[in-house]
This record gives sequence, C-alpha cells and structure tokens, in this order.
Amino acid sequence: MASKRNVGVLLGAEDLTADMGIKRTREGNEIFYARNRVASICRAYKIDAIDTPFADVNDVEGLIEDTKRAKAIGMTGKAAINPRQIDYIHDVFSPSMEEIMYAKRVLKAKEEALKEGKGVFSLDGKMVDAPIIQRAENILLKAKLAGIIRE
Repeated sequence: MASKRNVGVLLGAEDLTADMGIKRTREGNEIFYARNRVASICRAYKIDAIDTPFADVNDVEGLIEDTKRAKAIGMTGKAAINPRQIDYIHDVFSPSMEEIMYAKRVLKAKEEALKEGKGVFSLDGKMVDAPIIQRAENILLKAKLAGIIRE
C-alpha cells in the first residue's frame, strides 16, 4: 500500500538469511515462513509475489523442486539469476495440460448447471462452486497468456 505503482514484492532469501545469521539451504526450510508471509500479503493486496532466486545454477532438479514449492504456497513467479533457469521456471508456473483440460470441463459443466438454475454442482463426484470456477478461469487465463491455448 506504500504506492499504487507497486505491482509485486520479491523475497530476497539470501539477504534475509544473512540478516538473520542463518545458513541458506537447498531445501529452503529456513525461509518457509517468509515465503508464506510474502505470498499471503501479496495475494491480499492483489500484487505479484516473486520468489527468491535459486542460487545453484547447475542444479536443475533443485531449481524445479524449489520452484514447485514456491508455486504451491502461492508465489506467482520466481526470479532467475541465469538465463538457463527461465524455461524451467516458466514450465512450473504454466498450467499443465491436465489442469487446462479440467478447467475447461469445469467451465462447460458450469454452463450446463446455469441452464438448470444451479449455482453449485458436482463434477467427478466433487462439489464445484464459485472458488473452483474462479480457479478454472484463472488457469485458462494463464494458459492463454503463456501461449499454451488460444481459445
């Protein structure tokens, strides 16, 4: 809220752990709270939460795991310190074909439910309501922005 020009916050884990006098590890347990706090606050203010870079440019597996952890807690992106990291980061943050297909099914089922006057419906035995529909719409928007789908 400091400025309307703020569009995101970048977590600097190396700075944070240096200030705290603790070791930065591959697993990142020492920054778990900070990651969650940044992601939650950014979501509340509807700005991007950019995760800290993964420092080992030769550890592709570690980069992918670290990026998945960041995405799983709500980070919307990840900083890269080497151009070789970019495609891996994009792959993790882009919706999978499985997610895209499910999102399409949700929206199709929503249209059918609306015709029947239903606001909540079941798909594959699971309840679908407004938050699930919103997630499906967001997945399809991300897929379009990433150039994965055109429709």
